[in-house]
Amino acid sequence: MGAPSRRPDPPQPHPRRRATTALHPIAAAAAPTALALILALSSCAAPPRLAGHRHGDAARHLDRATRLAEGTLRRDHAVARAVEAFTDEAAASSPSANFRWEGRPGIDPLAFDRALPSRAVRRRGWRRVWHEEPGAGTPLVLLSDTPSDRFVGKLGEVLPVTATVSQQGAEPTLTLHDALAPGVGTTRIGGHPLARDYTAPLAFLLRRDDIMPEFRAMVHSGRYLDDLGLYRLTPYDPDRIPVILVHGLKSSPQVWA
Repeated sequence: MGAPSRRPDPPQPHPRRRATTALHPIAAAAAPTALALILALSSCAAPPRLAGHRHGDAARHLDRATRLAEGTLRRDHAVARAVEAFTDEAAASSPSANFRWEGRPGIDPLAFDRALPSRAVRRRGWRRVWHEEPGAGTPLVLLSDTPSDRFVGKLGEVLPVTATVSQQGAEPTLTLHDALAPGVGTTRIGGHPLARDYTAPLAFLLRRDDIMPEFRAMVHSGRYLDDLGLYRLTPYDPDRIPVILVHGLKSSPQVWA
C-alpha cells in the first residue's frame, strides 16, 4: 500500500492583510480619544461669541464689505453680519456712531435678532411673482425670533430693509433704509434708486413654516387649533390700517405675497 496522502495546510493570510486586521481593534479603541482631542482643539481655536463687544466686529465687517464688489453674495453676507454686530452693540447699551436708521420712527431695526441677505432666500419653486426693485444698496431681511406680543406668531416677524455703506471720515458708516416707509421709492443713492425686495421676507417665513401645512391642516384641522390666530408678519405701525385677507381651503398665504 502506498503512503497516505497528506492533507494540505490551510491557506495563511497575507502578512499585510494580517497586520491590517490586527489594527482594526486598535483604531476602534483610539477613535474616541482622537475625537475628544479634535473637539478639544476646536474649542480652543474657536472661543465662544460674547455679547456686548461687537464694535470691533462691526467695523471689521463694514471694512470687508467696502473691499468686495457690490451686488455679490459675499458682500451681502458681510453687510448682514455688520447689522447683527450693531444689534449686539445696541443690546449692550453701546450704540455706535457708525450706524444710521432711515425709516419710520416707531420701529427699531436693532431690536431684531438676525439679518439675512435677500439674495440668499431660495426662490426655486416660488409660484408667485417676486416683487423687487433693482438699484443701489443691499436688500436684507431682518428677522425677530422672539415674539414681542401676542400678535406675533411662532414664525416671528420680519422687516425688509436696504443697507448702504458710505465712507465718511476714517471709518465707513452703515445706513439701513426702511423698505416699507412712505416715500422710500424716491430715495436716490449716488444717482440710482434704492434697491428693494418685498417678497424675500414673506418667502423666508413661508418656507420655514411647517406649523400649518396646507393639505394636512385641511384634512386634520383639529391638530392645528392651538396655532389658529390673527398674527402680523411685520412690526406694528400705527399709521397703517390693518387689512385681513382670507384665502381658500386649498390655498396658502402665498397668494397674498
